[in-house]
Amino acid sequence: MNREGREFKDIALLISSSINAIHPYLDANGRMSRVIYVLLTNSGDSIASEIQPVLSKNGRDIVNIDPGLIQTDLIDLIKKELGIVSGKILPDTLVGLWQENEDLDLKFNENVSEEQRKVFLHLLKNDEENIFFAVKKFIQNYPADDKFILKGERWSRILINNLIPDLNSTQIQEILDNYRSFKREYVTKLIDCIANPNNEDYFVVSGGNKVPLKIFFEQRINEVQERRNMETLEEKKRLEAEKAEEERVVAKEKLLKDRFSTGEGKNEAFDRFVLKESLEIRQAALEIAGKKMPESSEEQKVQILEESLFSLAKMINSEVDISKDRIKLYVQNRKKELLQFYQQFRTLFEIVDYLDNSRHFSYKICTSSDYEVPYSDQEYLDKKQDISSFLDDLFSQSVYYIDENGSTIRLKLFEIKSNNFADVVQPIFERIFFNDRLVNYSDKKVAKVSGLRPAVGKFIFEISSPQFEQEKTRMPGVAIIQDEEGVYVDIPEGSTIHSGWKIVTVASMK
Repeated sequence: MNREGREFKDIALLISSSINAIHPYLDANGRMSRVIYVLLTNSGDSIASEIQPVLSKNGRDIVNIDPGLIQTDLIDLIKKELGIVSGKILPDTLVGLWQENEDLDLKFNENVSEEQRKVFLHLLKNDEENIFFAVKKFIQNYPADDKFILKGERWSRILINNLIPDLNSTQIQEILDNYRSFKREYVTKLIDCIANPNNEDYFVVSGGNKVPLKIFFEQRINEVQERRNMETLEEKKRLEAEKAEEERVVAKEKLLKDRFSTGEGKNEAFDRFVLKESLEIRQAALEIAGKKMPESSEEQKVQILEESLFSLAKMINSEVDISKDRIKLYVQNRKKELLQFYQQFRTLFEIVDYLDNSRHFSYKICTSSDYEVPYSDQEYLDKKQDISSFLDDLFSQSVYYIDENGSTIRLKLFEIKSNNFADVVQPIFERIFFNDRLVNYSDKKVAKVSGLRPAVGKFIFEISSPQFEQEKTRMPGVAIIQDEEGVYVDIPEGSTIHSGWKIVTVASMK
């Protein structure tokens, strides 16, 4: 490179981008390139203060001389020399590699070393463009037949799954050597476009004008830097806003806690007779859970399972219709596993049937940990050939029965396979609330929730105060205050709280 008229920033650009492109070290190539750039573009006492930030975790946000910003342009130059980039591509023109199935392991000839395999696979995954150039150069001198080439109407590709197993260690090494040669060519063009920016071979179109690739590279670096600076500023503003909002919320929660301590927001509408009936219903459910079912033959068990699961599916999710045939197929596919828990599934059917027909509850809601499945979409279900996973999840959901007080009996269906079936029928919670997102309130004294009525897509928050959990008195202790921002729930010290999954179905029971 001719030093006459060269600015240090040009030398810095050349050396820093070359280090990034060559990657001579196992680690810290980016940091090394940034340090060199800072050393060559700064002077005096400011150098020390400039270097430390670029070595930090977020150093590339400060300066990042990334040759990848013009990698496509440099590779296009190599493609042009190879006759790949052309408006007159012919069917026999090789334009890339083709892997029939990227998930399958690529097979190698047995005499290819482990190191060669590792290097080739790494390059195939991380630098397919240059490894293609290397394979293309090799195959031009290889007595190949059509089994190595996939021909299209306007292009052809090399069938890598067919070619590689046919090559011995020496031939694989030749491809790797070709790769290094093309990589050197790539770095040479990178250096040359910076050292000789006025060479017409290194002009590209930017904004409708032809400009030197070096100028385009500098523009891209500045654009990326400006974007990063803007993102950093926006992130700083966001964090500051979050901190300010958090401080505001903490202050508000303290004021609300003071209001709760005076007795404001108490649940005056709490009906003790409704609670008494809920407790009796739960006790009856537990008695059903403890009842021993009569002995049956395997054939009878299968038939009872089919009938019970068909009814259960409808009771848990009435939004969709699941045919008896699909339940029958499910039982057949899961027969061995389901028969192990025959007693539990039959008992569960009786419990759900009892709760559904108690005429005591206002709502029944179901929640699931799988938020992506559209449980209320009949068309989605009809299109699925196998609904085993759908039913697996359906019979593993949580089902909540909500009375007029907002108290709940929860059935944890996913506990059905536990040794203690009574775990399925959970203790009554004093009140249930609903949220737009899953929130952990374990370190809170006041909980902000979205509302009091269930809706699909909402998350669960339940709470029982110490007063409520005293079986002899069962006094309500959870208070709420509503304002324009939402609903605030008092969390008395010693309360039991539970944050639950997203609601997938809601059924009104009155």
